[in-house]
Amino acid sequence: MTGENAFMFNHVAGNRPSFAPEIRIDTHLEEAYEVPLSLIPAVAAEVASLRCWERLAWYAGSISLCCVLVFYGFRLDQADLNCPFTISGDSLLILPMVKSTVERGFGGHWRNERLGAPGILELHDFPVIDHLHFFLIWLLSKVVSNLGLLYNLYYLLTYPLTTFTAMLAFRHLRLSLPAATVGGLLYAFLPYHYLRWEDHYFLSAYWFIPLSLLPVLAICRSEFPFYRKHSDGLYQRRLLSWGSVQMIALALMIASAGAYYAFFTCAFLSFAGVYGTVMFRRWQAAASAAGLIAFIVAFGMINHAPSIVYQKQYGWNPVTVRFSKEADIYGLKIAHLILPIDDHNLSCLARIKGRYNSAFRQEENENKTASLGIVGSVGLIGLVCSLLLPFRSGWPYRPVAGLTIFAVLLGSLGGFGSVFNLLVLADIRAYNRISVFIAFFCIFATLWAIDRSLHPIGGNIAGRKRLPTGQLDRAHNSDAECEWVSGVRPGTNCLRDRVQARSVSAKWLIWPAVFMVGFFDQTPSSWFKGKIIKRLDTEAKRYRSDSRFFSEIERSMPRHSKIFCLPFIQYPESVNKKMAYEHARGYLHTDTLCWSYGAMKWRETDAWQLDVANKDTEVFLRRIVYRGFDGLFIDKKGYSAADEKINAINKEYANLVEHRCPGTRNARLPEIVHEDGKQLFLDLRPYREELRSANPVVFDAKEKEEREWVAVIWLKGFWSSDPPDEKNPLRWGPADGDVVVINPSDRVRKFQVSMTFHPNTLGLFRMQLSGLVDDEFSLNSNSLDKKVVELGVEKKYEIEVKPGRDVIHIHCIPPPNYYFPEDNRSLCYHLKDFKIEELR
Repeated sequence: MTGENAFMFNHVAGNRPSFAPEIRIDTHLEEAYEVPLSLIPAVAAEVASLRCWERLAWYAGSISLCCVLVFYGFRLDQADLNCPFTISGDSLLILPMVKSTVERGFGGHWRNERLGAPGILELHDFPVIDHLHFFLIWLLSKVVSNLGLLYNLYYLLTYPLTTFTAMLAFRHLRLSLPAATVGGLLYAFLPYHYLRWEDHYFLSAYWFIPLSLLPVLAICRSEFPFYRKHSDGLYQRRLLSWGSVQMIALALMIASAGAYYAFFTCAFLSFAGVYGTVMFRRWQAAASAAGLIAFIVAFGMINHAPSIVYQKQYGWNPVTVRFSKEADIYGLKIAHLILPIDDHNLSCLARIKGRYNSAFRQEENENKTASLGIVGSVGLIGLVCSLLLPFRSGWPYRPVAGLTIFAVLLGSLGGFGSVFNLLVLADIRAYNRISVFIAFFCIFATLWAIDRSLHPIGGNIAGRKRLPTGQLDRAHNSDAECEWVSGVRPGTNCLRDRVQARSVSAKWLIWPAVFMVGFFDQTPSSWFKGKIIKRLDTEAKRYRSDSRFFSEIERSMPRHSKIFCLPFIQYPESVNKKMAYEHARGYLHTDTLCWSYGAMKWRETDAWQLDVANKDTEVFLRRIVYRGFDGLFIDKKGYSAADEKINAINKEYANLVEHRCPGTRNARLPEIVHEDGKQLFLDLRPYREELRSANPVVFDAKEKEEREWVAVIWLKGFWSSDPPDEKNPLRWGPADGDVVVINPSDRVRKFQVSMTFHPNTLGLFRMQLSGLVDDEFSLNSNSLDKKVVELGVEKKYEIEVKPGRDVIHIHCIPPPNYYFPEDNRSLCYHLKDFKIEELR
């Protein structure tokens, strides 16, 4: 028995592993046959060939079966693969990034000149650091040019990719080839995978997670990354080794595949470091875990480097405010782990889940995607029992159970994640996403139990071939040698073992049964049927109709024409959830037009768009034309005043035409109407020509005035409603915030700035203003002065702004022991009625 199998045997038997010298076999053949090849030189080459082809056949067969199931499960024989499977929600957030990656190359999603007009879209305030996925998409784009096909293809490829990596991980953890095959397929077809769908595009691409958990489990079995164990039980640091290079590459992959999965991996490494230190009394466990975490964090910082550099230069702009309480909104529910999926193949189980899905239950959201399926649920229950009941458990149950319980405690509503978000960082809010890690542990636990019951330690584990009887006889003469080579413990009848090896065992029927039960439990009843086609066809019809509509707009407009989008929707994460990313469709279906949608929230272009969109029709129309916009796109679905706006615009145009040509009435701008009748495009070029011809001098002056419009943006923690109310703008200020005034002209300009400060609660607040303004004053809500209590303190300043960016820094010193309940933003005051007027 090899040292590695002896280690596993000691754990299964419940014995504490020792650090006695281990017999390690370095070649794959010796590991596979558990015998030094020097004893059987005559058959070594033949055995090696069989072993290699056997493994390739299992992997190829598993991936092929996965592809077949995906093909017929999604009915790809009838689906239009050139249309994305979904074009709503967050898929419209990711699709433009995929397109910009195709157009601009790897890393091109950070900037997009065709979104955010009259500026450009820059994602530095909203970093999407899934560079691993973007890189693979970029590679695929070299052979697939169609955007919809490319988007679907990478999603579909995540199924065989997950099967492959999960098989690799399960084989590394010493499951037999049949067990690893079943595990890889079940892990690939988790409900989490298809329920995330293409809406949560990169969350669905969890194929690297099995690999990321290997160092976690290795630490839990006394195999420490960056260290090598000697025969005397001592560990030596080995940073310059192939194993260390692999760990560093794995850390890079984890850090480049999204913040959530990287965070959870670091959490598991932290637990494994503590576990290994306590279990084996070796500080190297904690050191190796800390080293891996350090590499993941370092690579994460490198992935964020464009954002860090940008925000250092242009100021910190927190466009997505996260609150600690959100951990209790998007947390994990144990019930969702073990209950069946909503659309279960068995109607009785679907009814059970239906009874749970009450409208009165709290916090039902994306955490409904966490179902483990029957195989994973059995593993979860077994792991909990192994900890709670007086069983003697070793490897793998003890560490895997510990990791699973740790994950549940971290991710559950009101769990350790809620405490972490309250005390440390609130950015990780959707702790339910840890369920995909829990699923790996639970599936592994179930398969390990079945595998070891079918193939006990020392028995004939599939994938570890026993030599044919004749070859054994030629290679060895004694029964003892036969027992050792075949992997059977002394005392086992070698003749009986040979007979069993020749027969077809009923045990091989168990694995297909486990897979079939698990697969149909995890997949919905709509698969393989017309329901899935109906869903895909609905999305495809909309995608094709959008393509015809926006293509017609593109044909009618010159290249690089700017199109303003109504209703005004801030980017990203607009308060209008239904319309949040809908305007991105124009960019997806055009290649030469520029769209106003996509200006980063709270930056200068967004400030201009917000200021313009809130004006009355005449002022709005003239300002966007002066700024160079050639067309106007209106989506009536999210705009209740759309018809009124369209009529007012045409009336304004008709008035200009009639003024130039008396008697001409009811002139209308050229328009293109979507097939659904709810989307409209107006060509503003005729309006521009009429406006210019009426007074060219005034037109040129207004164009210059619009280009030199001074933007005021609020950075470093200022917060307002989304978007702020034009009639009564209200902003909450942090202890330290910056009001940035941006002068795009080439001259020094003078302005008068006015605003009214209010304290957030009782007490004395000391305000200090510096930069463009130098002032100190107090806000005292205990004062009897009604002007202070009700209206706050009104301030007016005259400032000189140089070309470029100037700052008014506002520092607030709150009363002692001040805090704002249930709020992690450290807001001290709020201000109203901010105005800035240029002094001539």
